[in-house]
Amino acid sequence: MANPLDPFSIEELRAELILRSSMAPRFIKVASRNRARDLRPGLGGINSAEIVAELRAKQKAVYGEDDRIEIDAIAKEGVRKIADSVAAIFRAKDVIDNGDGTVSLPETTLASEYAAAGTPLCKSEPFQRQPSGAVCTAFLVGKDVMATAGHCLDESNMKARRLVFGYRMRPDGTAVTTVQASDVYQATEILGRKEEDAGADWAVVRLDREVTGRTPLTVRQSGKVDDGQSLFVMGHPIGLPLKYAGSAAVRRNKPADFFIANLDTFGGNSGSPVFNATTLAVEGILVRGEQDFVPKGECLVSLVCPVQGCSGEECTRITLISALLEHH
Repeated sequence: MANPLDPFSIEELRAELILRSSMAPRFIKVASRNRARDLRPGLGGINSAEIVAELRAKQKAVYGEDDRIEIDAIAKEGVRKIADSVAAIFRAKDVIDNGDGTVSLPETTLASEYAAAGTPLCKSEPFQRQPSGAVCTAFLVGKDVMATAGHCLDESNMKARRLVFGYRMRPDGTAVTTVQASDVYQATEILGRKEEDAGADWAVVRLDREVTGRTPLTVRQSGKVDDGQSLFVMGHPIGLPLKYAGSAAVRRNKPADFFIANLDTFGGNSGSPVFNATTLAVEGILVRGEQDFVPKGECLVSLVCPVQGCSGEECTRITLISALLEHH
């Protein structure tokens, strides 16, 4: 059964909770409230506890120090190269055709998004001046095949989504918000998908055409990642241009369908490829984790967990889809 909250972004869910609460930004504390007038059509029949649970499922956290950096700051050329095969998922309505072979992406900054929702970020939060438009992350696993989290793409929303390569920051500190139309793709077929609240969460989709100039990522074919293996992730935290976050490792490796790591990820990282730092092969798909932000006075700060603290970030094992990829 489809999750009725899937189509709503973190910002939309947060805005709904703020409307229901008379004391913004205490949206985390309204789980006990029941139905209220809804800001977004489709949310009126859903109680606040369910919305808060969905927010927590979509949001992530920082472990130790915030290790997110821009792609151009990565020292290893091989890692910079595979970043080219990671894409942002946008709502189709936010990808505007300029009529000249290019498209425009949203330019609203992260700070503005949160301020407009009534939950301003504290001045200490990084990347606030960057645009925040993506809703999830995906990555290339075949000539015309991409993988992401199951809660990011399904039959009901794939026509209303676009997968965009090249959404990142330039070396001069400006964001790429105009990309070639040739770097924008649409999912046309769900080749396989699974979405479990506490288990596997993945989707493999066929695109409207083959991707050119980018190489499908190498994925683990069998077995499982080693205990304690060093990892890194690349994706679009909180809808931001592409970020790399390393200095992470496998924390729990027993579940059959996923492993847990202390990756610095946020909402928007869902669907991100999680890489083995030694082999550069994809080990998993980032799907669940801790909440993004917590109140600090009248503003919000990133939730910072001890390296071995909090519950960790859950990553669907890529081996669950490796056999499917061989046939496509």
